[in-house]
Amino acid sequence: MKTAIITGKDPKYNNDMDGANVLVTNMAIALSSKGPVDIYTPIGYSGHAYSHKKAISQISEKEVFSDNVTIIRFPVVNLHTSEHTAPEHTYLDRIAISFAEADYFSQGLLNEYDLVQITHMAHTFGIISRNYIPKDRTVIFPMMLGNFYKKFTSVSPDYIELEKKVLKEIQHIQSPSHAEEDVLLNEYFVSPEKIIVTARGYNPDIFSSKYRAGINSKTIEIVSGNMVRPQKGQKSFVGIAKEARKRGLKLKINLAGVASTSYSEQYNQYSRELVKEINENGLEEFFVFHGILSQKELSGLMEKSHIAVVPSVTETFGKFPLECVVSGLPTIVYDDVPAFQEFLVSKKTGLAVPRTAKDTVDALEELLINKVLYSNISQEGISLAADFTWKNTISKLLKQYETNGIIK
Repeated sequence: MKTAIITGKDPKYNNDMDGANVLVTNMAIALSSKGPVDIYTPIGYSGHAYSHKKAISQISEKEVFSDNVTIIRFPVVNLHTSEHTAPEHTYLDRIAISFAEADYFSQGLLNEYDLVQITHMAHTFGIISRNYIPKDRTVIFPMMLGNFYKKFTSVSPDYIELEKKVLKEIQHIQSPSHAEEDVLLNEYFVSPEKIIVTARGYNPDIFSSKYRAGINSKTIEIVSGNMVRPQKGQKSFVGIAKEARKRGLKLKINLAGVASTSYSEQYNQYSRELVKEINENGLEEFFVFHGILSQKELSGLMEKSHIAVVPSVTETFGKFPLECVVSGLPTIVYDDVPAFQEFLVSKKTGLAVPRTAKDTVDALEELLINKVLYSNISQEGISLAADFTWKNTISKLLKQYETNGIIK
């Protein structure tokens, strides 16, 4: 079986905590056991913008990534994007980039493949609208639909309308959660027979399970492992730190992915604003800033932490909290993000609390004082580990592909 994966992520570039990057890497390795896998990724483009840093890292047109997996980097030409910086215009730029990307596949290149996977809606518009793919053998991984982006930023209605048009034309959609499935069904009006729901996974060789009996420290070490972006909600930690200070609770909040070098100025601005708010409130002693971390580096940071706190505004699954839960690290999430229910049951495999600083610090204090609850959550999370390895989750996905007649 010959597979093509089309993605904005280059697995050799900036192996950060991004869920799409981790998904593409593990999916390619799993599929390579069935035959050659080609990962197609544009030169220099990430999301809705050109990144010079990414482009200069993409030295060769083709690069062997692992046995049977090749990265193919292709140019994006004939591109005209908006000169405006308003958030809604960035989504129109995604459309323009998608159509420019599609030119590379205009000669029927994708018809040579037995399976085509496209990660993120932004890479679907041009290819599908121009019918450059074998639709019966193509699976879309939406990753983040416009209606999810709307929870934290402005999105052009034209972008969402084009998403709906593409999803109507495509035959197979992979979703990692029933929360995203609900959005596809009820807000995008996708036919239910198109949707395959299988969870994302984690790498047990990196995120090993460790039973934790309790916190034996006056300072609670907290880890937040998502890239600092508006959708990940890290500004919530300012309020959490202020509430902890008021109560005399000692916290050390380890923020991973604090960077101002993203391709997105919106993300860079959010990161700068977060640091500014921390400084303006005199909360520097509560925070330790970490840059972009590899999976192994993130695992090492989790190993030293007592609790994970995930303040995401919206998620379609939740890679980082899953990694924490199955590692045995008690994890706090907010109860207005239903996707976390795929693996986190409050008071059993984690804590789901209202989105307030008071409720978050209440939960931190409860885990500090109640060692039975803390240890039970650790053990229950570890009990899920085997079900969520990449090997098992991708195996389930491939069985669904066979059932749906996508592959033989």
